[in-house]
Amino acid sequence: MKRLLLTLLLLLPFCMVANDGVYYANGNHLIPITETDISVRKEVLTITRVGDQFYVDVYYEFYNPGKAKDLLVGFEAADPYPCYDPAVYEKALPNHPYIYDFTVEMNSKHLAYEVAHVDYFKPSIWKERTGLPEYYRNGNFQTIDVREYLDTLRNSEYYGSAGICYAYHFNAYFQPGLNIIHHTYRYQASEVAGYSYYLPYVLTAANRWANHQIDDFTLILDMGDRQSFYIPSYFFDSLSEWQIQGAGRMNERPSEINGMKPTAMFHVRHGKVLFHKTDFHPLGELDLYRPALHLQYSVDEIFNACREGYNDFWYLPSKKDPYTPDQRRILRNLPFAQRGYCFKNTALQVFYNSTDWYVPDSTYVPDPETLPPDERKWIQFWSE
Repeated sequence: MKRLLLTLLLLLPFCMVANDGVYYANGNHLIPITETDISVRKEVLTITRVGDQFYVDVYYEFYNPGKAKDLLVGFEAADPYPCYDPAVYEKALPNHPYIYDFTVEMNSKHLAYEVAHVDYFKPSIWKERTGLPEYYRNGNFQTIDVREYLDTLRNSEYYGSAGICYAYHFNAYFQPGLNIIHHTYRYQASEVAGYSYYLPYVLTAANRWANHQIDDFTLILDMGDRQSFYIPSYFFDSLSEWQIQGAGRMNERPSEINGMKPTAMFHVRHGKVLFHKTDFHPLGELDLYRPALHLQYSVDEIFNACREGYNDFWYLPSKKDPYTPDQRRILRNLPFAQRGYCFKNTALQVFYNSTDWYVPDSTYVPDPETLPPDERKWIQFWSE
């Protein structure tokens, strides 16, 4: 138990999930498992949200300065926390239970992979995420028995973490000069109280390659239309390093903790968010989340949340809440405001101009019949 708690603290920022939800899986950078002089020249990382899953597509350009060589390349994934159902582990073995469709293509050739189950408490996995992994020594993986853990779990009232690292690995033949790897997979979004979705992704593992950085790095995030989400500045310096390809707005929320940098807030009506940096040596991880409304929010809190982009149509407050006719009119028109409708009603236009996320679109013509069912239900609720 002590070892588990220590590791959860060391795995920040992901440990927050364990307190108020379920951590399922995270994305990660490919790593060298054996010694190498190969460097990462370029990476284009694209993450797309589809429902409650994240689809990851990564384009890598690696540079081999020497002769052609074989290299053992890996991908590390922590086990879920907490684990409630041993059957979920068993059904997926040997793969991670919440990582799907794992593929690797190198220089236009499909590569087969294997999965080793190793101890997540080995220091090199979390300590600055640099150096070669401790779980591979003398040409062998130091594996642990997952089934033995599952047998223990069935007979225990405690559902914690197994301390398992799923070490996906494959043999990669690096020709002299440039080599291209295309890597894809998808994983389950973690569940956190107060969030609509939460995206954890390990960036610092890139520092394990010979150049200890990514020479040319591009991150593309597609969370869908009419989405507001936050990214703490763990790996970037300022909002100027980001751009929205489409229609949307960006701003910052100052940290409530002294010495901490602000959190970037993205409000995307349609399009993608892009981050680009050269000589990128990440010092922190990508930690993206979309806040959600709480059922206990007051009227004032609802409107403050609306201004900041907490716009989830599954939340319908009690009809006993003391909303004025003007407040109900504002909320009733929220789906149209999210699409950029320019209101003729002055009060509506003033309110939505005051929000962090509103981007007017003079060409948009509102039609309730074209809205999704949850938004039509929302309009009906506030119209009653």
